Amino acid sequence: PESMAALCTFDRETTENLVVTHHKFTGAELAGDIDRVAYWEQEITNIASAMAAPKREFYETEQRQDCFNKAGNYYYPCKVRVTVDLRSARGLARAHNLNVADETAIQNCEQVTIKRAADALETQLFLSGETECEVIDNGYCPIPPP
Repeated sequence: PESMAALCTFDRETTENLVVTHHKFTGAELAGDIDRVAYWEQEITNIASAMAAPKREFYETEQRQDCFNKAGNYYYPCKVRVTVDLRSARGLARAHNLNVADETAIQNCEQVTIKRAADALETQLFLSGETECEVIDNGYCPIPPP
């Protein structure tokens, strides 16, 4: 599991391995981490946070391709095994309660896993058992002063 220190590190940004969103105290869902100044102005000093990771470390599938036979100098249909590493994919979310943070972190992580697998296969993918995520760490994090 991720450490509480990683979970409670603020000012995080979305990268190719991590999607970060938060539910503002007004209820709006916004990209990126919280605006600590706005929370301190509202006298909110802690926030529910959750980190999600893929349930499976790898996405594996067979993909149809055209293989080349050098001896016969021709192409033929074949299947190639494709493995996509999902181990670094993460979703981070902050919200007013842990249930919302958990659900949003899972959705954020699944965005990363689906995109990573789709890019590797050069096709469009949708959520499946191979790209599902789960919460690996959650709790209430103290918001450091801005």
